[in-house]
Amino acid sequence: MIVKDKFELVYKVGGNIYNIVPLAKSTLKAYAVDKEDFKHLLILVKSFSRIKRHPASKLIEHKADTLTVVNLPTYPLPGFVTSKGVGVVNLSVLPVKSLTDYSPSDIFALFLYVLSLRSYVTKKPFKTGTESNVAGMLFSIFMKLFGKRAGLIGSFKHLIPKLQFLIYLYIEVAMMGVAQTESLKKRIGSIMYLDPDELNLDYNFGSTTEFLKSINDNSIIPISENKFSSMIISTGGIASLPMFEDLSRFYATILASGVPNSQFSYFWAKINTNLFGKLTEDGLRSLARSL
Repeated sequence: MIVKDKFELVYKVGGNIYNIVPLAKSTLKAYAVDKEDFKHLLILVKSFSRIKRHPASKLIEHKADTLTVVNLPTYPLPGFVTSKGVGVVNLSVLPVKSLTDYSPSDIFALFLYVLSLRSYVTKKPFKTGTESNVAGMLFSIFMKLFGKRAGLIGSFKHLIPKLQFLIYLYIEVAMMGVAQTESLKKRIGSIMYLDPDELNLDYNFGSTTEFLKSINDNSIIPISENKFSSMIISTGGIASLPMFEDLSRFYATILASGVPNSQFSYFWAKINTNLFGKLTEDGLRSLARSL
């Protein structure tokens, strides 16, 4: 697997958002919550953990105090990892600003998200074999959000294998870091029972925007970068958008979506409950091994 440096898709504050944020410890300190507030947040994490008995509760309780918590309004996501490997929770995304109004489930979800994100970014635990479930989940999402409108469920269902092929190729190249070669295309084609020559593949599948362009230009789904971003944001919020660009963010979002909270939508779990369960198990297992 590879870790993306910056995201390509559009956010409300504009594009060019860092995935791995190059902020020094001294800069983070200027935005960090004070010690008493941090202690209060740890209490919220532990209270949710002990009441709800989440599968990662013990890990979260044990490692929660290793994170940095900030209010950084210029960064639109709930958390990030710095270039020095520091895991950072960003409280500015929460709908309430008063410490006393924070929900234990929100805080637990944020800590789970950042702890898993830091673990995945630094350890890179997802190896060959992971891509099939990830591709399956992304395919389910595309079909749910765009399939009916594009006619893929009806008269144009012959386009479905082509969509599966493009998604699988994108996951391999952009997230797993596999070289975009003819042999890779043939291998995926054999899995999908599709001749790659049926598609125009003259795109850089290491790029999210190029991947979306390939879907549009091959007349599978009329889609653009802006249209895709807007649909994901309206469905799952800004926090969900990075899961389509980076494998670490994908798994961290899956785990956090399993906790009732205001930032990570449970909608993804409902799209394909079977795959969501498998991905959650993979994410938790990888988290447990690497923390």
